[in-house]
This record gives sequence, C-alpha cells and structure tokens, in this order.
Amino acid sequence: MAATITGDKDTGFTITGANTIVVRMTLFTPNMGDRTCAYSVEFDPAEGGNMGSTLTRDVPEKSVTMVVSSVLLTPKTYPLSTFSYRRVSYMVDDASGQRAVETTVKATNTSGTNQQWHHEFARVVGDATGITFIVKKVSGNISIDSVDISV
Repeated sequence: MAATITGDKDTGFTITGANTIVVRMTLFTPNMGDRTCAYSVEFDPAEGGNMGSTLTRDVPEKSVTMVVSSVLLTPKTYPLSTFSYRRVSYMVDDASGQRAVETTVKATNTSGTNQQWHHEFARVVGDATGITFIVKKVSGNISIDSVDISV
C-alpha cells in the first residue's frame, strides 16, 4: 500500500499508510509575538505500538529522543542548555482515543528567527500497511513546511 498525505501548512496534514514520518518546520518566524510555538502529532496508540521519536534543531544541529510509547501527563522539559535559549517540553495524552504528542518550543531570547527543526516518529516494528498520523499546529507562529513519509 502506498502512503498518502493530505492537507496543507495552514490546516495540518493527515498521513495514511506510513511507518515513519519526519515533520519539517520553521519556528520563530518574524513578528511571532510571544515567541512560543506548539504543534501536535497524533496516532492510534494500539497501531503505533512501540514508537520512537526524535526532535532535531537543524542549526546548530542538536537532537533529543522523546518517549512517546506511553502517556506522560506532566510535561517533560529539557534544560535550556539542550537547545540554546529554547525551552522545549512535551506531553503525551490518550484522552481523545488517539495518542497526542504535543511539543512546545519557547524562545528565551529574541535572536534566531526562521529556525529549521524536524521531528521524526518511527514505528519500531512497522508493517506493509502503515498507520495514520495527524500533524497540526497548536499555537504560535510556526510553519509546518512538509512531512516526509516512508512505509
């Protein structure tokens, strides 16, 4: 089965039939106001199984692994030294019947606009049919530029 993607930067994306996605984003575009961006990625927890997740800031390159295979209702916050002047946190919730991974990035200074980041979600054990992912902007001046997919 071929994976499909629908949607756009404004409404978000629905990806069907994928085992791995890479969400490519631009954060902190000029005139962003409060300098906080948030986005979510949702998937069926039963289908997702053991899911790996890595968030990367492209320049300077720095990555962290996020545990998304279980619920995490208290935000996990990384130290400011992880991503210079960026407070990154995430939560994992199953309240809607979907596993929702919401990630927030807050700038603690006024430099560094138009930053390129990407967030990968990969099923540890995929299959030929893949699963459905929903990617959407939650708040802030963030552009979800594209989603790379693989089965």
